[in-house]
Amino acid sequence: LFIVLVLSLLLLGTEIRIIERPVYLNPANLEVVSEQDYSFIWNGIWLIAITMMTVGYGEFTPKTHIGRCISILSAFWGIFWVSMVVVALTNSSFFDKREEKAYFILMRLGSKKQLKTRAYKLIELCCLQGTYKYRFKKGQMSAAEFEKQSIILLTQLDIAKESFREIVSIIPQYETSQEEQMKQLEFQLKSDLREMEKYLNKLNPVSYTHLRAHETGRNLVCRLLLEKK
Repeated sequence: LFIVLVLSLLLLGTEIRIIERPVYLNPANLEVVSEQDYSFIWNGIWLIAITMMTVGYGEFTPKTHIGRCISILSAFWGIFWVSMVVVALTNSSFFDKREEKAYFILMRLGSKKQLKTRAYKLIELCCLQGTYKYRFKKGQMSAAEFEKQSIILLTQLDIAKESFREIVSIIPQYETSQEEQMKQLEFQLKSDLREMEKYLNKLNPVSYTHLRAHETGRNLVCRLLLEKK
């Protein structure tokens, strides 16, 4: 799109300069008789640029009919170009199907990892609570210290529970739906059937088959022996 913009500015700016420059020249000495000096191509490019962006400052304006037609054309072309840029930026900000699938997989794995970490923390706090109670019953901890540690531990437990529930509520939105799982299973079955068909097509024709099985130390192995006619 940037290359298209540069080419459009150069092409239309050159055309404006060629068409509008004679209007502002004195035929006697070929000097510019107006502030609108089209002797430089940059002024033509500037006129096309502000017209394409629908700004129109007004310091450069075309006087010829052809120049005005080119300005109108550049205005419509500028609107089209800006809309293409907006569409391109919008599409680049969304995931396609593969990117979305990869994103959901990564988020699901990350959420499950966080769920395990917070579950470990919750179990640790519960075990610590039991340890405090045991030490208090055995007289290894005073009542004031037990009460103080219990308040701190209960606060930590509430925070850990809330954090755990938050992760549990997030995970389902990243799980694969049943319909998507069936599609993946169907695709895998079709792929396996194609591979099996290719393998069977490579085999030579046979007259009969023998199925012989012998038992090994760990499992039962079956071999299919194919004999030619």
